[in-house]
Amino acid sequence: MKFIQTDENGAVQFEHSMPFDSVYGMGKTDAELKEIGYLVTDIPTADTTDANTTAQLFFDKVTKQFYYKYTPRTLSAAEQEIADLKAENAILKLRDSAIQEDLNFIFETLGA
Repeated sequence: MKFIQTDENGAVQFEHSMPFDSVYGMGKTDAELKEIGYLVTDIPTADTTDANTTAQLFFDKVTKQFYYKYTPRTLSAAEQEIADLKAENAILKLRDSAIQEDLNFIFETLGA
């Protein structure tokens, strides 16, 4: 048995995997826990195959079912800088290639 608490929109804010454990439990009875949250058998895992999204777990209080909402992940400042540098590098490679083609044409035209 696991314990969860949600906000008013059903977003899971707290999870406890051993709420009744004598050492690590919450020190509350079944009834006390049900007053402040929900007791569930399992908590599903999110699909983490897309590194560009983040998953937020929700619990439907009516159907007692879990679901995830996936949102685009915001890049950190370092990740954004890396992405910007990669884009700039790609542009510079294209320019370099174009310049090299122009130089080759000029040399071929001049007979060098």
